[in-house]
Amino acid sequence: MSYISSDVAGQAYLTSGIVFDLSEHAKVRAQQRGVSRDTIELVSRFADRRTRVPGGAVALSISAKAREKWVRGGLSATEIDRACRCVMIADLSTRSIITVEKSDGRRRRFRR
Repeated sequence: MSYISSDVAGQAYLTSGIVFDLSEHAKVRAQQRGVSRDTIELVSRFADRRTRVPGGAVALSISAKAREKWVRGGLSATEIDRACRCVMIADLSTRSIITVEKSDGRRRRFRR
């Protein structure tokens, strides 16, 4: 399953149409944390929740309401559930995804 064409490997699209590069750090962390490329693509495409993080970055994630919307729209419930448990930190000034982490569903405070 791929929501991003292969000619833009290493990049992810947000629903706003902005292209973000996937940093080497994010690639390494995703592998260490067991976050697949498909999950990263789902979060980058369908993220509807944006939280400011110190240093001018934002945390991108998928809310429960958006999850229901995408499941009703035909996406696999298993895949979207996996994406709902993932948070990506993106730097808007450099248009890059800094890191990827798993979320346990509880609210997290992002600190520098």
